[in-house]
Amino acid sequence: MNENSTDRRVQLMAALSAAEHVVATTPVIPNSVDVSDDLSISVYMHERPEDVAAAADAFELALSLRTDHGGAGRPYVQGKGSVQGVTVRVWALGDADEQERYAACVPVSSEAAPGVDGMPSEWSAAGAA
Repeated sequence: MNENSTDRRVQLMAALSAAEHVVATTPVIPNSVDVSDDLSISVYMHERPEDVAAAADAFELALSLRTDHGGAGRPYVQGKGSVQGVTVRVWALGDADEQERYAACVPVSSEAAPGVDGMPSEWSAAGAA
């Protein structure tokens, strides 16, 4: 085994360890956990923005919201950051009619949540965490 494969194995084991930690300690069980080729972790919470927000809080991830993911008016919320030195992204994608439910999971104020990509003016702070 050469040095490059040894380094890659160590990095993969670190990513798997971080994924195990996230699954074992996240407030809710994710639908799927993937380790990508760049050895980052993607944690999918199927249509559960509230759980993304809870995981972001638990792991101190930057929470952000896109209001028009893929140009289809679909809300997308993610928490992104580092867990045990590994990049982690926890995310959920909703249907176009779920904009307000997704927005309620992300603080409305851009000062309170600098990662927020955009908040339509018609969304109110009611119910925002």
